[in-house]
Parts: sequence; structure tokens; C-alpha cells
Amino acid sequence: MHTLQLYTRCDGDMPLALITVPNQEGDNARLGYGYVKVVEDSDIFRIKNGTNPRALNTQSPKVKAIRKTLEELPGFAVYNGGICIVVDDDSLKYDPETETISFTCNDPDSGHYDGQHTREALWQSAASADDQQFALMVVERRFFTTPTEIRRAAETWNSRATQKAHSEQNQRGAYDNL
Repeated sequence: MHTLQLYTRCDGDMPLALITVPNQEGDNARLGYGYVKVVEDSDIFRIKNGTNPRALNTQSPKVKAIRKTLEELPGFAVYNGGICIVVDDDSLKYDPETETISFTCNDPDSGHYDGQHTREALWQSAASADDQQFALMVVERRFFTTPTEIRRAAETWNSRATQKAHSEQNQRGAYDNL
């Protein structure tokens, strides 16, 4: 069982959303999105790699950039896409009293499938990350009818494009007069 401390700062914070979503065959699966407190001994570091993660250069520019954001800017979850995990069916538990989320990852296809650079940066900087949080998405294994679908979900997350400066300028009305 992996247990993660959810992040809250003020009364009324809601650090976790849990919903039921249908898979391609119409079966129901639980999906959760939350914010987890960055702590040095977090269970996030004990969750196995799932179907997508590959070898990771722990000193890569991407890991260093994530660490810099984590160490220097408050509100880390605003700047970072977080970590995605496939959890075992029916294992997802939320305890509002202790503000924790728990789950298991025993299924051969369960485990983290996106966010390995974030997880590495968290591991390297957790001791110095004061009052920080990261985004977490968990989905029950039954949502994916094949392991290939887990890989597809990771590829979809990884296909997100960076914001272009001209998109922001257009959003602010810079092209309205053209």
C-alpha cells in the first residue's frame, strides 16, 4: 500500500477530486486528480515504473530545470504537469481525516506512466522543497483495456506543446486590429 500526504494550506482546500469514468467498453473506473505534499520520505519514490518510463538521465537538463522551479518558485504544481499513475482496481482510498490518499500498484501493468522527470527532481530536492506540492493523477487499471492504451495515454501527455509567444499575444488582442 502506498500512502501520500495531500497538500492543504487553508481551511476549505480540496486537495483531491475523485470521479468515475467509463472505459472504451463502458466499464467504470475511478480517476483521481490531487495535490500531494512534497516530503523527503514520500511513498511516491517507492512506486514502481509502469509501462512507459524508460532509462532516465538523472542529471538531464529537464530534471535540472524542474528542480530549479521546485526550489525557487512557490506553487510548484502551477508550473509542473505532475505524475500519472495506474493503480490497482478497487485499491484507491481517500481518508479526509488524515488528508491522505492510498492505493496499491501490484498489477503487472500498474505503476507510474508519466512524470518520471518530475519524480526524479522531487527525489533530488525534497529535503529543500519547503511547503511545496505536486500534481498527481491516478487511474484504476480497468480504465485501460490493454497495456498499449497506457502507453498511448503517456504519449498523449508527452505530446503537449509549449505555449507560443504569439498565442499569448493573440489571446491579449494584439491581432484584433489587423
